[in-house]
This record gives sequence, structure tokens and C-alpha cells, in this order.
Amino acid sequence: MVQYAGTMKTLIPPPFYAIACAAMMWLLDRLLPAGDWLTTPWTMAGPVLMAIALLPAVAALLHLRHHRTTIDPRHPENSRRLVTSGIYAYSRNPMYLSLLLALIGWAITLGNLTALAFPPLFAAIVTQLQIVPEERILARRFSTAFDDYRQRVRRWL
Repeated sequence: MVQYAGTMKTLIPPPFYAIACAAMMWLLDRLLPAGDWLTTPWTMAGPVLMAIALLPAVAALLHLRHHRTTIDPRHPENSRRLVTSGIYAYSRNPMYLSLLLALIGWAITLGNLTALAFPPLFAAIVTQLQIVPEERILARRFSTAFDDYRQRVRRWL
């Protein structure tokens, strides 16, 4: 990530971090089958969680579109308004939360213990490389309103 005077230029958008984590989870599942800890029917809960994980992202996208502000996480400086209602009244980052829930669902689907290391890794990476810089920009852009929002609503859930 490179920052220029209040803008943020992220080299890798957050969904790609999730895809990379999911691919590594799958690879480790294939390489270390001894790590299997869940079996069918328990692994069937994974796809259900992955489907449920779509809900916060869809709600967030629709809400941002309704408020006519950017949905591009690479350019928070283009935000026209601070959206704090709808799904954003419960999570400041519902789209990243969706990706995290999908990775947890994928770990359950795989049933491999090593896969469980990747959702927290994803959360740490996205927090440091995306959310923290985003929040700095939003704090500058929306000052007191963003500070109030940050105190009321948790970062993830």
C-alpha cells in the first residue's frame, strides 16, 4: 500500500487476500490430511455459513449504492457521505466481515485443523493493510462524525 496526502493506493484489494487465504487453506488440506478434525455431516455446515456470509456484503453494497457513495475500498477518499445506518449500524466493515465469515465457512467445509489459522490471519492482514488506513482517511474526511461512529459501532461486529 502506498499513501499520498490523504489518498490510499492499495496494491491488493481485500477480496484477493480472501481468495489467497482460501487457496492456501485448500492446499494445506491436500498436503496435511492428518489435520482433519471434522467429517460429514458436520462439514456441511460450511457451505451454509458461506451462503449466510453473502448477506452482510449484499446489504452493504445495496446500502452504499442507495446513498450514492463509493463501494471501492481502494479509494475511501471518494466517499461522498459517511453511511452509518442499515448494516453499518452493526459493523463498520460488513463487506470484510462477509469475507471473514466465508473463510470460516470454507475452513469448516474442509474440516482441516490447519485451515482454521487463515481466518484470523485474513482479519489481521485486512485490518492492518486496509481498515486502519481507510479509517485514517475517513476520520480526516468526516472528522467528528466518524469519531462518533467509531465509538458507537465496532470494527468487525
